[in-house]
Parts: sequence; C-alpha cells; structure tokens
Amino acid sequence: MGNSSQDSSARVASKAGFVIAALFLLSVLSAPARELLAPGLAAEQLAALYREHRTAVLGGVYVASLTWGGVFLVFSGALAAHLFMLGSEAGALIGLAGAVLEAAVILLFCALSNAAAFVAGGGVPSTVLALHHGALLANNISGFPTIVCVAAFTMGGRRLGVFPAWVVALAVVCILLHAVSSASLAPLGFFAPSGPASLMAPFTMVLWVLGVSIVLRRGIRTAA
Repeated sequence: MGNSSQDSSARVASKAGFVIAALFLLSVLSAPARELLAPGLAAEQLAALYREHRTAVLGGVYVASLTWGGVFLVFSGALAAHLFMLGSEAGALIGLAGAVLEAAVILLFCALSNAAAFVAGGGVPSTVLALHHGALLANNISGFPTIVCVAAFTMGGRRLGVFPAWVVALAVVCILLHAVSSASLAPLGFFAPSGPASLMAPFTMVLWVLGVSIVLRRGIRTAA
C-alpha cells in the first residue's frame, strides 16, 4: 500500500510539473511583456499599452493564475506527500507551506495586473502606473516563499537520495536569483523589479520544477 501511494503521488507531481512548464510558456508568449516592461514609460504611455494589449494581458494573466494558483499547488501537494511518505516530514511540510505562500503572492501579482488592464480602459493613468508597479513588486516579493519552497523540498529529497546533484544545482541557481532579485530596491537596471534578474527568476523556478518532474518520472519507470 505504501509503495502504491508513493508511486501515485510521484506520478501526479511529475505530470503536474510538465503541465506547469507548458502553461508557463503559454503565459509568457501570451502577455506583451517586452512592451509593458520597457524602462522609462510614462503613466500615459503605460495606460495606452494596457488598453492596446488588454486582451493579451488578461489572457496571459488568466493562464498564469491557473498555472501558479492551481497546477503548482497540485504539484507541490503531491511532491510533499511523496517526500513525507519517504520519511522527510520536515522538508515536505516546510516546502508545502512555502509553495502555498508563493502561490498566494503570485495570485496577488495576477490580480494587480488584471486591475491595471481593466482600469486602463477609462481610469486615471497614474492609477494604472501604481497598479503596474504593485504587480512588479508582488512578483519580486514572491521570491522569498519561492526560496523556502525550493530549498525545503530539495534538501528533503536530497537527504533521501531522491534528487541527484543536477537538480540540486538547479535549485541553487533558482534560490540565488530569487534572493538577489527579491532583495533589490534598485529602481532601474539589472536588479530592478522590471529588470532582467526579476524576469529570469521565474524561468529558473520552472526549470527546477521540470527537473523534479523528470527525476520522479524516471523513478516511477525504474520501480515498474
């Protein structure tokens, strides 16, 4: 019974991880990030961009909400259950708590982005700018619970011998980039909320999720 439950949770986590990667790519391709994150945009320019790309923004945010507020929680819950049954209770519970907080902050980012797109239709440009900046800051703040989630799950899995060294390496890159981008207060440049560090951080998270999914899938095949 125990092995069957472990295989079931690993299978759910693995499948959810691949879905996360696909949905994340879709959300990135849907949202006009390059235009909206261009440096030095005035409030009027930003409001005009939100009006022009309103459908694309809402579509991208919807997919992002589904990814991190839905499928990611399934992935995290299944991974936590798998590690818990293998004997890493602390890693499973702390990792799951970090994942829930991460999802909550990302949903705040999505809500603020949605609000900016709606307000841009007839609201004051300064309000759109404030919502836009709030969304970027929420994206940055999500890095802190992301660090907790990735570190706890990875350390728990590594102690059990579930995760190989290359998954740990992915986790280290993910943690470092999220730590640097989340702690930065720079208004412009590489570490700004709209800078390259903040934009690259989610990609490292998805790479870690993919790595975990591949390892779990291989483990299921080996057990079979």
